Order: sequence, then C-alpha cells, then structure tokens
Amino acid sequence: MNLQSKPYKAISSSNILMFFFFVSPMLLTFFSFPSKANAWFEVCNRSGQKQYVAFAYRDVGDGRYGGGDNGWTSEGWWNLESGQCSQIYPHELTRRGQYYYLYSVGEDGTVTSSGDRQFCTLKRRFTVRRADQRCSYKFKGFYEVDRGGNRNLTINIKD
Repeated sequence: MNLQSKPYKAISSSNILMFFFFVSPMLLTFFSFPSKANAWFEVCNRSGQKQYVAFAYRDVGDGRYGGGDNGWTSEGWWNLESGQCSQIYPHELTRRGQYYYLYSVGEDGTVTSSGDRQFCTLKRRFTVRRADQRCSYKFKGFYEVDRGGNRNLTINIKD
C-alpha cells in the first residue's frame, strides 16, 4: 500500500486580498443590519422581592385571529426573581402601536406597577384576547408605557 501525502498548499496573498476586499464587507453588511430578534419589550426586576408581571398590547395587523384589529390582548404571569430580566414580548414594537401596558405585583402582594387602564388577568398563566372587554376572573389596572418611537424597551420595576 503506497501512501502519499499531499503537499500543503499555501494560501496566496491574492486569496487573502480577495477575502478582505470582497468577503469581509459582505459579512460586515450582513451582521450590521438589525433584525427582528433585536426588538423586544423587556422587564427587569430591580426590587428586593420576586415580582409577577402581566403585559397588554394591541393585537393588530397580522390577521392571525380573524382579521386586522383583534383588540387588546393581555398575557401573564412572568415570575421575575430580584435582579432578573425577561423579554416578555420578543417582537418588534412598531407593528403593535404606540402604547403598551404593564402590571406587576410583588411576592408579598404589594402592587408595584399599576395604572388606570383595565385589562383582564387570570390566576394562572394566561393569554386573554379582547382583554379590555371581557373577563372570567379579574380586571386589573395596568400602567401605560409609551414606546416613544423605540423598537425596543426595557422597563425597570422598583420598590
């Protein structure tokens, strides 16, 4: 059995130049444009105790649930330990309108984020469509968050 080793082929300087002038700019362009994965609504628990978070948004535009405007949807509960952050809505905010709503309550029952806008919540994890119109458990007052033209937001819950 005759084994011959193949000679190592050195990389020429022309191949290196081609990589830097043609391939590198394409890679840079590909990785520099923001993607939808870079859009989110994130909540961080900066309080001294565990927080339970609910979120409400206008469900418009995609037609998944019978048409263009599906009304308000509320979702919950995200359980955030002290110091923990979570992307509770990992989608681009610009498609869903200017305002989002948040409600949070501490482990001791103290409401830490609330407001005047009423949306439905349930005892367990939930998604309620038309959450401003009907409810099988309790309406809670949610705090209004204006996205201010941002594609993503981070809200800090504090004591």
